Amino acid sequence: MGILRPALLVTSLVLGSIHAPAFAEQGQEAGMSEETSAEPVSSFLLVRLSGDAKMIGYPAVCPGTSPEEDQSQILCMAEMYEAPARVIRHLGGPRTDRAVTIRFTAHSFYAVWRKDVRFLLSVVPFEDKGSTGHFAWQWDWENENGEFCEGTDALNDFPEAIGDFYRSGRVRKASRRDTDWETGYEIACVQPR
Repeated sequence: MGILRPALLVTSLVLGSIHAPAFAEQGQEAGMSEETSAEPVSSFLLVRLSGDAKMIGYPAVCPGTSPEEDQSQILCMAEMYEAPARVIRHLGGPRTDRAVTIRFTAHSFYAVWRKDVRFLLSVVPFEDKGSTGHFAWQWDWENENGEFCEGTDALNDFPEAIGDFYRSGRVRKASRRDTDWETGYEIACVQPR
């Protein structure tokens, strides 16, 4: 759909509300104290949804607010969604299972999070009340031609695995048929098999 959809603020807020003992264990193994929080390590994946997304509730911390704010006093319109997916290609970061559960916030739901749609994802693992999976903090979905496209001037701003994915495609100038891009803009497009 054009630009990889970043959700870094939402990720930090949502991850702050999801229990992740694996992060603490990783930090302790690396010699960090319990007071020092380990940063979650991202995996970069090309996936195909194996089912439609379903609303699962509301985040404990409303996106755009601080965890220190009294959440009971905030009118929050955010919703949390979850979808099953199958990993088509692992692009970087820690390996995941082939079948994964993806969570994301409602501001990303206008995308077609439906069965059989392919997504390029940057995810971090979560554990929440007995459920485990991966939270998508960046995503892009395939366009109507089955391609993933991004402006070449933005490729260095992405994690290396994502930038390399786009660089593996062909670079071209956007035409009038590329409705997501201004005509003449240089884009890199990948049509994964």
